[in-house]
Amino acid sequence: MGQDNELDKARKAINEIDVQMAELFERRMQQCREVAEYKIRSGLSIIDDSRERAKIENACELVEDSEKREFYVLFQKHLMGLSKDYQRRLFKGMKIAYCGVSGDFAHNAAQKAFPEAETVSFPDFAEAYSACVNGDVDVAILPIENSPAGDVGTVIDLAYHGDLYINSILDVTAQQSDRTSHDQSRFAVFSRSMNNLKTSGHDTRFILVFAVRNEAGALAKALNIIGAHGYNMSYIHSRPSYGPDWNHYFFVELEGDVTGDNGKELLRQMKTVCDNLRLVGSYRHQEI
Repeated sequence: MGQDNELDKARKAINEIDVQMAELFERRMQQCREVAEYKIRSGLSIIDDSRERAKIENACELVEDSEKREFYVLFQKHLMGLSKDYQRRLFKGMKIAYCGVSGDFAHNAAQKAFPEAETVSFPDFAEAYSACVNGDVDVAILPIENSPAGDVGTVIDLAYHGDLYINSILDVTAQQSDRTSHDQSRFAVFSRSMNNLKTSGHDTRFILVFAVRNEAGALAKALNIIGAHGYNMSYIHSRPSYGPDWNHYFFVELEGDVTGDNGKELLRQMKTVCDNLRLVGSYRHQEI
């Protein structure tokens, strides 16, 4: 009888813990829903490899017993898998604009980034962009650079003159039919809402667009401010603004976190030497 009582006691304790876990599980999944809704608004993918790696590393630190630790890691991985499955169900109503036809490079990029969503084709970049602005779609995935043609100036112009934000940059590589060369394109994921999540960590980047004032050394001053704040410039492209003075504006991709105090001070100082300065987006670099 004593052993039976010990077994009943242990099972009763497990049942009580399971009741608490069920409540916590429901609360956790509600937060997953809110994360999914945020990602839909901001044009973010379900997959976040950096976040998942950090969660697993943290899981290893939370459990002191080494024997139980490995099972807790498995538990966390399974739990994250369930969370992503739940988010995929919520993503099924999402619409993604792209420019091109079914099966082409842009269409494949949209499907890889958002496999659960509906893709919608548009005949040109401006129409795809406008569809997102007007709310006809949730996200527009448009190329900003490809290896054969270089910069896609029309899309960069839309980023400068438009109202959408870039919350992700996707590097997509496709092997050519001769299997001896690769075509690599960089796609920007545009949405109506700025990604305000903290993006610190490896591969964190952000984009600024700005026109410098029409005075000697203005561009050098802007670039010096960027350097003084410790940001590495991984990409810069100039485009004519077609204004009365025929000035140029600049599309700059920087490595680092813009959400902290250093980033805020960078923007404040840049405004003293730039016109039409705009933070277009911050994100983690991805390859798909």
